[in-house]
Amino acid sequence: MRVRFSNLHTKFAWRHFSYLMLSPNSPIYNNLSHATGKAMLDLHRSISKSLKVKSTEIAIAEGNSGDASYSARLSSLSDHRRVEADNLQNLISFGQMQDAGLESVFSVMDRMGRIAGTASSPLISSTERTILTAEFDSLKAKLSELEDLQFQGYNLFKASEASLSVDAGNHKIVFEPASFDNLSAYSVSSESNASQAGAKILDELDTITEQRGKIGAVTNQILLSTDRLDSYFIAEQAHLAKKEKDFASSSIDLAKKNLHSRTTTALLVQAQGINQNLVNQLI
Repeated sequence: MRVRFSNLHTKFAWRHFSYLMLSPNSPIYNNLSHATGKAMLDLHRSISKSLKVKSTEIAIAEGNSGDASYSARLSSLSDHRRVEADNLQNLISFGQMQDAGLESVFSVMDRMGRIAGTASSPLISSTERTILTAEFDSLKAKLSELEDLQFQGYNLFKASEASLSVDAGNHKIVFEPASFDNLSAYSVSSESNASQAGAKILDELDTITEQRGKIGAVTNQILLSTDRLDSYFIAEQAHLAKKEKDFASSSIDLAKKNLHSRTTTALLVQAQGINQNLVNQLI
């Protein structure tokens, strides 16, 4: 069987060893063959490790607990960064849902403001006011539905509910519920009521615009943190690959030393056997 080598230094070492090795008919040839074969097996195993970066799962599946522990230690920081990035992505999704919800709220309130403006006129008939009141009340119900929207158990708009926050490096990013008045206390059943409702709606429209501006600012902060984490993640992955390559290189060097050591030992054993045979012949 022909053995192929990927390292030129190893080729020369093997040729030198082959020159010293006795013929297969030697009585202790099996000792030398076994020692050399085991050393070469260790060397090729180390070389194979340098050709592929093992994940923790592969290492465990192959029963190499030492390599698994090594990979786990090196990759733990990258795993932590990945969790941070996932949390930031969830926060972005929360902000996107908040902003989309506020856009709908703005549209509903804008229509309610137009209704209130019309209903505040003394010139409309009672029939027209009844129609306007019915539409206004239906839009109030729509606002109540929007106010109850949630994302992963967190309420998007109720001020009394918990905020959503994540750690991003050395600081915390927080999304507060973007509260608004659902106008349940207002109506357009009369001219004065419609005027009060109209004034309140104008204030709420300004508040919603401010809320959306805050969401945009926090979202930009999240995106900057995400870019920073991505840079960290790429750098750490490269560092992990280099560390495992260095580890594999050290293993190859150790296997080479073991090869030379076992070769020397086997040759000494063989020489001792030759000397004993010579003594026996002389006796």
